Amino acid sequence: MTKKLIKLLSFSLCFVLILPCLTFTGYSEEMNDDLYYCRQALLSLPDGKKLVYAYDKIVEGISISSKEIDIYNGNDSITVDELRIVYDAYRRDHTEHFWLGNSYSYSYNSSTVVSIKPTYVMSGEALADAKLKFESAAYNILSGITPSMTDYEKEKYLHDALASRVKYIEASNAHNAYGALVEGEAVCEGYAEALQYLLQRAGIQSLIVLGSSVNPSTGTSEGHAWNMVKIDGSYYHVDLTWNDQGANTYYAYFNVTDTIIKKDHQIDDTAYALPKCSSMNQNYFQKEGAILYSYTVDSVAQKLKSNSLVARVYIPDGVSDFITWCSSNISSIALKAGVTSSFSWAYSSIGDEVILVIDTCAHDHLISKPEKAPTCILNGNIAYYECFCGKYFEDRYATVEILNKNSVILPASHSFIERVEDDEHLRSAPSSCREYYTYFYGCSECDEISTDKYYTSNKTLPHTLTKVDGVQSTCSRDGRKAYYTCVCGKHFSDADAKKEITDIENYGILPKSSHGQTDFLGRCQECGELAEITDTVIVIGLIIACIFIGLPIVIAILKKKFKRKG
Repeated sequence: MTKKLIKLLSFSLCFVLILPCLTFTGYSEEMNDDLYYCRQALLSLPDGKKLVYAYDKIVEGISISSKEIDIYNGNDSITVDELRIVYDAYRRDHTEHFWLGNSYSYSYNSSTVVSIKPTYVMSGEALADAKLKFESAAYNILSGITPSMTDYEKEKYLHDALASRVKYIEASNAHNAYGALVEGEAVCEGYAEALQYLLQRAGIQSLIVLGSSVNPSTGTSEGHAWNMVKIDGSYYHVDLTWNDQGANTYYAYFNVTDTIIKKDHQIDDTAYALPKCSSMNQNYFQKEGAILYSYTVDSVAQKLKSNSLVARVYIPDGVSDFITWCSSNISSIALKAGVTSSFSWAYSSIGDEVILVIDTCAHDHLISKPEKAPTCILNGNIAYYECFCGKYFEDRYATVEILNKNSVILPASHSFIERVEDDEHLRSAPSSCREYYTYFYGCSECDEISTDKYYTSNKTLPHTLTKVDGVQSTCSRDGRKAYYTCVCGKHFSDADAKKEITDIENYGILPKSSHGQTDFLGRCQECGELAEITDTVIVIGLIIACIFIGLPIVIAILKKKFKRKG
């Protein structure tokens, strides 16, 4: 049994053993239909029941990676346009199907769609491994939910957990939940799909919203995805992607209304109605009492004083004015907040949220932390400066603070480039000489073996050879050398299958030879064929010709004589 198989069996056993414990946490393994908004929305459309029938068949088929999924039961037919609506609803509801590709084909009879053929980006053993990793990553986060948490608290916990785990980056799985949960790399789709899956596991309804938005980092509009979430009976917009700005986790887009989200987001049209988001009851700043419709030195100072000189506030439609006002009144604000020594101040903002910070340390004793490359065992770090007060800075003048200390860490990572072809590294063995062995890469720095990176070897099973006897050339026809052929269709010149014949049609041709000595008739004494015309042959030919021509004449004359005598 290989090390890889032992790992898989051990993990599977552990996962099975923890399942009974999950019901004692704040989430459940079972998810009912009420969690899927789009499925319910299909029922509101004409012929909604037949749409839901197709929807359910698609969910069932893709969950087991069916190559072709029958969606027509003989009675409830749907058109191609209706299939697009159903498939869109399914994709917005079921973000756990991370192995699904971006396209599908379909078969139809007249105007009725009979079946669909999805595309998949993972299958077989690789998918089985990925599913284990996906559920393990989800469990690690979900295990932090407790039964006493409200839905709002569960939502905020999951929002913050993903923000701290995921880096906004384009990568191979960045557009699905697997990239966010397992690999920690995602773009907006990956963020939204991972958050949705965790929310559903926590018993909270969510759906994916598609449209466009202004990227806070670039200021340009681009295609975008985020979530709508149902908390205590009301729906809210949540945009985790824009809330996660690396150094800071914001709440500018946490449980906001349609009016607020549409300031810098546009929502794509759907065939079914999307929920209306009009409540602010479960908005972060509403619950924290941090929405400042107006502000004074005393009110802002109180926010700073109550939170270690850090104020997180929401300024509806007036962030720039608020920053200008703070700049003019910062000395009075700091004094009211209890700051009596020298200080510096800074702010950051996104949307209508502002984080205001007052710092009383002079940061004049900075320690340089040179860049250190990670190994496969130990973390490394980027170059930065650390103050004795515990703060990190990008430069030695302490002008740019690194608010997220984890961002300086370069995680330890294995260098899976080593090719070792033994049983421990074996991924799959061929079933015939038509296939090749595949092996997992090993780490070039240690003995760790990759669980997902592999390569195809040049090794295969021995060829099953059959000898094809040679044919000797003659004076009149070509011959051919003997060779060996395998059931896989390849040909070889040797019995060890080391020298492959690439052009079997022209291999080993033995050219025919010239005729040797001839007898008196001109026949080759080696092959017996007539090689040349001799005088003897000509005479014999003339005699034969005379016989064939003269014999009928002689017979005719004799017949006439016998008739006269008679």
